[in-house]
Amino acid sequence: MSAPLPERLDPWRAVKFKAAFAGEASLRSFPRLAEAVLGTAGPARYEIRFGLDEQGQAVARGHVSMVLRMTCQRCLGEFEVSVDTPIALGLVHVRGDSDRLGLTQVEGLAGDLEPLPLGDDEPVRVLDWLEDELLLALPQVPMHPAGHCVAAVTLAASEEMVAERPRNPFAALAALQARRSGPEADEH
Repeated sequence: MSAPLPERLDPWRAVKFKAAFAGEASLRSFPRLAEAVLGTAGPARYEIRFGLDEQGQAVARGHVSMVLRMTCQRCLGEFEVSVDTPIALGLVHVRGDSDRLGLTQVEGLAGDLEPLPLGDDEPVRVLDWLEDELLLALPQVPMHPAGHCVAAVTLAASEEMVAERPRNPFAALAALQARRSGPEADEH
């Protein structure tokens, strides 16, 4: 049975009780994501389960999805990007500052898990984890899908203009020299 996600959560207690959460969150819940996008076509949908994996490692697994409105970097028009990304976090106890900074080697963590260093009595905002996953799933260069961008027409026209140019980059210089050395140059 899943419950809505609380504002703050003790991840170690969630692992102990094998807690599961599912629900929706608006863009207002993700301030960093809100700065990177124009808006959304609806709320983020998430599902996250805490527990132990086969090796006894504390984990948080699930997924988060959202349809975001972004600016196409080719035509500067608005378009929608559907993001659906898995969550696979290995919860790792930290003791000192070096652990907290991720400077300690994490051994025995399954290959698909991302290590997440956490203190013992440190309630966390799981919505921050969801926001991190959404930000990481954004395209590096947002663009309309191929064939849907207005700029494709402009790109085809610019390719035609390039084809009309002389192939020799010094042809324009040769034409200029020919004009200077022609009959008009003798009159000066």
